[in-house]
Amino acid sequence: MKKRSLHTTLLIFFQVYLSTGQVIDVGTPIVEEQLRRFQLMSDSAIDYSLFKRPLNLSYFDSVLIKDRWFGKLLFNRKYSKFIFLNARVDLDFNSHHPYERNNGNFNPTKGLQYRRSIGFYAKWKFIELQVKPDWLFAQNLDYDGFSENKGQRIWWVRYNWWTYADHPEKHGEVDEWRLRSGQTYLKFNYRKFSLGVSSQNLWWGPGKKNSLLMTNSAEGFWHVSLETERPIDTKMGTFEGQLIGGFLNNSKYFPPDTSRQYAGKTNLYTPFRDTERYLSGINISYHPKWVEGLFFGFSYVNQQYLEDAQESGDMWAALTDIFRRNEGIDDRIRPDRYASLSMRWVWKEAQAEVYFEGGKNKFQTFKDFMMVPEKDAAIILGVTKIFNLSRLDNFLEVGVELTKLAQPTDYSLSELNSWYTDQNIRHGYTHNGQWIGAGIGPGSNLATIDVSWLNTDHKLGLVLERELHNSDFYYLAFEHNRDWNKYWVDYIIGIKGYTQMKDLMIEGRIVRINSLNYQWVHERAPEEPYIGPGNDLVNWNFNLSLIYHLPTKDK
Repeated sequence: MKKRSLHTTLLIFFQVYLSTGQVIDVGTPIVEEQLRRFQLMSDSAIDYSLFKRPLNLSYFDSVLIKDRWFGKLLFNRKYSKFIFLNARVDLDFNSHHPYERNNGNFNPTKGLQYRRSIGFYAKWKFIELQVKPDWLFAQNLDYDGFSENKGQRIWWVRYNWWTYADHPEKHGEVDEWRLRSGQTYLKFNYRKFSLGVSSQNLWWGPGKKNSLLMTNSAEGFWHVSLETERPIDTKMGTFEGQLIGGFLNNSKYFPPDTSRQYAGKTNLYTPFRDTERYLSGINISYHPKWVEGLFFGFSYVNQQYLEDAQESGDMWAALTDIFRRNEGIDDRIRPDRYASLSMRWVWKEAQAEVYFEGGKNKFQTFKDFMMVPEKDAAIILGVTKIFNLSRLDNFLEVGVELTKLAQPTDYSLSELNSWYTDQNIRHGYTHNGQWIGAGIGPGSNLATIDVSWLNTDHKLGLVLERELHNSDFYYLAFEHNRDWNKYWVDYIIGIKGYTQMKDLMIEGRIVRINSLNYQWVHERAPEEPYIGPGNDLVNWNFNLSLIYHLPTKDK
């Protein structure tokens, strides 16, 4: 039997899978990365930026003939469809402490947790409904957090990050069962546009490991959305966009030792304002018609306490901010703002891509954004290359991605302006106690090298990473005593892969995290050498995703 090419297999795969519903949920195992790879390796006219996810399936109408449903099709009429979506199970285990990486509504916890999801998709004329809840279990085992032995000044500095961001060290201490809305949405379609309400995760920007403004590092939040269903063609090129307004929840958990005081007088813990937050955001991408594979993007979010947004009467500040001056805004209701510019260039002939995202926070005017670019800035850089191997339909994929959220030391030592923290919107850029943007969190940097072998049905890869934890805290905490030997650095090595069988898709990883100076602890006696082992330990992370292909029925 003649062996299929990877291109053909991918086409068949998407003909089956993409017919499931109208979008590919962020974080769907195997599918998202295969789609991205398909764009690099195909000569087709697929023309999407990947700056806005979930991806709508109408993007692929010109290339893929969707003649089968992925799942249990109950009926398929001219104006209506109804199917049961695929069943999915996700498992995650951490041996020592949380390892938070784009895992949605999983808890940042030690121990075992799993998530089960199943649902249905229905369409009637221009109305679409997907109901896909998640049922979760988390062990929430106790683990060593920030050291009790640190001095009061160090605790005061550490509390700056717990005071200006709702990101508690632990999310409960007992086993927890939860039912969540998951990837649920209702939308109304008109030509190339849609209006809807959704609890889906969003991802903005070209990054694979991280994105500055929107990722699935936290649970998806309920939001209203006006967006393009497919690229809008103009004489200048194509445009995509999304405008959202949503509600962010507080975690209801507390940082450690809330009774601790500084100098025996000042409480380190200040309770958060007990009110919801409102976030508005806009994402726009542009593909110039004169340059194949080149995309530019702009993203912006504005976060306020709901009461303040209602008082100002500006529920779509992400849109109106672009057209107004910012002088005269009451500091009491001043919003928390983030903006980023993105670029992605796909070279199909070389089977490669390069991408970039640069962002700013804490700015008040566009002049602030442009005049001091290094201040309050963050960047993501990435490149991917696919190599054809000698064996038919075997490939090697190499990817490198760098994320920098840490501020220059001259700013981190003088101001508390870490990404995702804010002195006015004190919950910070969080939802249910987790970062909405890059999962590595404020002041952190991540470098990743990813090498994978793959063929039509399988993938096996090696990942190497270096993560520097909250350098902004580190310099502010230890600059006074000139102790530069307490960096908390993780060196990570792991294997990952997937396989596709007749009715089952399996994706998993095994990761070894070697934490040096865990929680910034490197204590030594005066007679010991300055350079030496600190609080070094090993943490293991196991992750497994299973998707069962419900029996397919053609109509």
